[in-house]
Amino acid sequence: MNNWVILGLQFSVSALAAALIFFEYLQPRLAKLPFERAVLPMLLLQAYRFTGLTLLVGGQADAAMPQDALAQMAWGDYLSGVTALLAAYAVWRRLGLSVPLIWLFVVVCVADLANVTRIIFEINFFSYDIGSTWTFLMWYLPWVVISLVYLLYRLFNRAPQA
Repeated sequence: MNNWVILGLQFSVSALAAALIFFEYLQPRLAKLPFERAVLPMLLLQAYRFTGLTLLVGGQADAAMPQDALAQMAWGDYLSGVTALLAAYAVWRRLGLSVPLIWLFVVVCVADLANVTRIIFEINFFSYDIGSTWTFLMWYLPWVVISLVYLLYRLFNRAPQA
């Protein structure tokens, strides 16, 4: 069985399990909260994207993998995590810039995910030894997607400001 098939099988189960957890336990509770309190945990979840820098640590990724591709993926994740943390701080402190910072995070996150997807196919990422990155994809990526979609949902459906 090739890596793409295994990835598809594992990611499908992981994404379905995460979606069930989200829709059964989290979304009903978040729906009752005001915008700021509902988006804060989603932003904090995204803040852990700093772990993408692990791709640049020696021995964590196949030495044969193009270093430019690794750098783009690592720094895109890091930038996504930092913008999520900045937005979370603004939301937590109820700063007037919170909504624009959430939008900035969304733009950075979507751009990063699009770029990583391009790179994965361009360099045939799963033909390399990716070590612990595989676990990251199975456990964390479904939550990245779910929380991003939820942030977009709350942004588009928030009450108009008086």
